[in-house]
Amino acid sequence: MSQPERLVQLGVVAKAHGLRGEVAIRADEGMVEELLTHDTLLLRCPGGEAEPRRVDSARPVSRGVLVCFEGVDDRTGAEALRGYEVLLPRSSLTEKEGEFLTGDLVGLEALTPEGRRLGRVEAVFEGGGEVSNLVIGDSELHVPMVELFVKRVDLEAGQIIIEPPEEE
Repeated sequence: MSQPERLVQLGVVAKAHGLRGEVAIRADEGMVEELLTHDTLLLRCPGGEAEPRRVDSARPVSRGVLVCFEGVDDRTGAEALRGYEVLLPRSSLTEKEGEFLTGDLVGLEALTPEGRRLGRVEAVFEGGGEVSNLVIGDSELHVPMVELFVKRVDLEAGQIIIEPPEEE
């Protein structure tokens, strides 16, 4: 039996926008372009199954994307989607050589350049400006996603090599 393909979250439906069924999607980091280029997205209510929804139109806004889904024609229908996760299968995302998605980092084993285990990447979150932070292990070590600290990401080996920040 084959494993189901991993779904990647692109954002969350934040609210209804206007009266004609448009929704505001708060995009996860780096996902605006993906939200704009796919004609079908998966929507999943919390605790539910992901279901495909055809996109009638999409346009960028400052904190995400405004989307009209097929069959959602009024504010009431749009309000019903509030809180839904917006997803795509990992294989359908645009990939550029040498790049990875921040979601790919969760679960990687974090090691120092000397090979000392720091823990697993538990989460990735925006740390202000353009910089994301990694939360590693039970000690909740926070590491900025910049070259100074993140030396190498090896998705195939399931590892991320980190030079941890000096503790004050």
